[in-house]
Amino acid sequence: MQAVDELDPEELKVLMAAITKSDRLVEDLEEQQAKLAKSPPALPPEQLEQGRIALENAITSARRMRDSFKSALSAASPSN
Repeated sequence: MQAVDELDPEELKVLMAAITKSDRLVEDLEEQQAKLAKSPPALPPEQLEQGRIALENAITSARRMRDSFKSALSAASPSN
């Protein structure tokens, strides 16, 4: 396995695409969260809370993934 600072152009392209997609995923999840907070569906309170927690966990996970991709890109940049 090669070091992160040895990424070839194709690997760098894949990493950049992953960052773009993960940024979009975080944005989409946050938009969905805002919509649901503004106008929650007609569900029992327990189900609403479970859904809220699941969505928050998904956002946290997506942010962590995005941050990992960005860290990998930072480690691969020539300035390091």
